[in-house]
Amino acid sequence: MMHSLTRFICCGAVVLLIGCEETQYVHVGPNWESLQQLQPGEGSFPVEVRGPEHEAVGEKIEFSVRSQKSGSLWVVQVDPADEVSLVYPNAAAKQAPITADTWQQVPPADAAWTLEADEPLGTSIFAFIVTTGDTDISDILAQGEGNKTAMSKAVRVVTEGGAWGMAKQVLKVQK
Repeated sequence: MMHSLTRFICCGAVVLLIGCEETQYVHVGPNWESLQQLQPGEGSFPVEVRGPEHEAVGEKIEFSVRSQKSGSLWVVQVDPADEVSLVYPNAAAKQAPITADTWQQVPPADAAWTLEADEPLGTSIFAFIVTTGDTDISDILAQGEGNKTAMSKAVRVVTEGGAWGMAKQVLKVQK
């Protein structure tokens, strides 16, 4: 009887552990870590994001974002290779204003550009940062090609630039 009870308890623990799946951020380098550790602080405001958690290579990706305050929207991606990309604004959309308390699609419905799942395969983290005032992180991130401190510099500019808000979304790209 004791042997059966022990086996039941062990199996129950395994089921419990398997059932407790939580989204885990993976540390892949300094840019990923800087973005993962960025948390809204005093003077920040809520930003919400809806979007896919898994997507196949070549599939279109769309997010919906809502901010408590109007401002500029910055969509930043750190991919599985720890490379930083400024997704929005971009060459086709030089500015990315966002209106308070309104769901905004990224890419916008009338945009001349799309966002598609692409390699490298694995988990990327997207940050949807809304800044008020004249905070601009595009120059820092544009210089970030191959720069392992680009994200930490952009984080510093955002956090020192006044009121801001942020939401994060993890997306796993697979074949």
